[in-house]
Amino acid sequence: MGELRGGLTRVELSAGAADAATGRGLWELSERATGVRFVFPTTV
Repeated sequence: MGELRGGLTRVELSAGAADAATGRGLWELSERATGVRFVFPTTV
């Protein structure tokens, strides 16, 4: 049932869930929608 019941188990991510561009877009949309901006330090 959509992995909402039962014991813990590892599952594979879907391609959409692992897509960096999609994640970045969702993050930016969330920031605009909430008015909260998170600034993360960049690594060298």
